[in-house]
Amino acid sequence: MQKLLFAAIAATCLNSTAAQAVAPQAVAESESMQVKGDFAGSLIITADAEWKKKWDGSTDAMPSFAKAGSVAYGKPVFVLTLFANPKLDAKGQANLRCDFKITNPAGKVQLSRKDLVCQAGPLPTNKIGVHLSEPVIVFTGDTNDAPGVWVVEVALRDANRKLALALRSSFELKAAK
Repeated sequence: MQKLLFAAIAATCLNSTAAQAVAPQAVAESESMQVKGDFAGSLIITADAEWKKKWDGSTDAMPSFAKAGSVAYGKPVFVLTLFANPKLDAKGQANLRCDFKITNPAGKVQLSRKDLVCQAGPLPTNKIGVHLSEPVIVFTGDTNDAPGVWVVEVALRDANRKLALALRSSFELKAAK
């Protein structure tokens, strides 16, 4: 049930009409949303500049974010990594690590960060049971960046459980019309 609950919450978070209309049992894992055992993670790429205000303001329900599809040069996208139910150690501490990679349309890695702290210590209390990892990556395409599909990959590791989720999503960088 934890798996279905997380999938339903994460799908609703993406603010798509189709996702909101689907019953929790029908929400499937994808490249951007995975569950292993009771540990779950989701990667959301959004151009919603109000993402932080929405996240901080919501205590009872999951906020909605529009998934970034096509993004114009100069407009930022925000890479949000969500997780649920990490294993806590004997002291009640979570230990989540993340590797981030952003690859341009030609296959060249533009950003690579390994072993970043995503969550360390006690989990903040919230009613929805889904948490936002500490590093939020902000990407803004410059005019010298290649147009096309950019791929974002996050390895989300629960060090206490000794397992990882491989999350992947993308967005298209293109000139504004």
